[in-house]
Amino acid sequence: MSFSQLTLTLLAVCLSLSFTPILTAQASACTVTDWSEWSACDYYTETQLRTRTIDDPQAGFPCSTQSQTQPCIQNCVLSNWTATSPCNKQTGLQNQARTVVTRSTPHGKACPRTLPTRIGTCPVACEVSEWSASQTCESTTGLAVQTRSVTVPALNGGEVCPSLTQQVNCPVSCVLGEWSNTGSCNAQTGLLDQSRAVITAPLNGGSPCDALTQSIPCAVDCVMSDWVNAGSCNARTGLRPQSRTITTSPLNSGAVCGTLTQTIPCAVDCQVGAWTPHGSCVKATGLRIRTRAITVNPLNGGASCPDTSDSQLCRVDCEVSDWRYSGECTRLFLRPRVRTIIYSPLNGGTECPSLTSNVFCIYQGGHGRRLLKIRS
Repeated sequence: MSFSQLTLTLLAVCLSLSFTPILTAQASACTVTDWSEWSACDYYTETQLRTRTIDDPQAGFPCSTQSQTQPCIQNCVLSNWTATSPCNKQTGLQNQARTVVTRSTPHGKACPRTLPTRIGTCPVACEVSEWSASQTCESTTGLAVQTRSVTVPALNGGEVCPSLTQQVNCPVSCVLGEWSNTGSCNAQTGLLDQSRAVITAPLNGGSPCDALTQSIPCAVDCVMSDWVNAGSCNARTGLRPQSRTITTSPLNSGAVCGTLTQTIPCAVDCQVGAWTPHGSCVKATGLRIRTRAITVNPLNGGASCPDTSDSQLCRVDCEVSDWRYSGECTRLFLRPRVRTIIYSPLNGGTECPSLTSNVFCIYQGGHGRRLLKIRS
């Protein structure tokens, strides 16, 4: 036994003797409980305490002491190894430690400065992030690629990482081409048929395709028949009426129809009336004239009018004027006279007689005279 331990033992004996109760004949009247367990060793006084309580006190008779102390030395007490800590995902390690259950008193065996630990490896399973949003959807397959990254790599034989990419279905909406005409404008309905092709078919619940055919309004121009004569040529105006019909009515702002009636120039041939009877013989010309009137004048290149007068030869006998003197009575007792032709003979008519002659006269020597008419 060391000196310090011997000293503590003697001290404890002395303390116990100093607290030994002095019993009298009457002390048995006071009863107390059993002593409690010794308390933990006090760090500062290096003593420990136990107590008991008065169970049945008697008046006038003090009970024995209710507490005792004794010297003690407390060595450091460590706990058993703790449960293994959770595995560190970053290092793949886990540890165990021992903690101070009771620290030592100044004269007891001190606890180590660094508490003991045990470190061991542990399997770390791979951990990955959530799948990223889908990348561009492939219109031909309806698939898109998703990716994820490793957030905790596998260590020490832990579960390896799963695939970091995957293909998922994605909706592909219908894509249609431009409208194209599939025929000509229907003149009866004013509609033009059109169609379009599917460029991308819908997949995985994408928007379905709209109609692939349609009819749209189209302009229908008016179409009319050829002109036909609607009457005869008007001889007075030189115009002929014509008409035409609508074979196709205009629709949707198509060209409107023109007029359905018109008049066009037409050739009007000259027309004449019947001949009048021949008139009297015209002595100046030896002709008998007949005429006919124009009843319709020619127009627009129509046939010209024929002659509207006609003549016929007729016999004209010669006609002469009366005699007239052409001079004075001469010494021969003759006075000249003349006559003129009024109408010359024509077409076998009687020839003209002599146009000059003399008549006897009485010559009076420049003074008064007397004429004798002598028929030549």
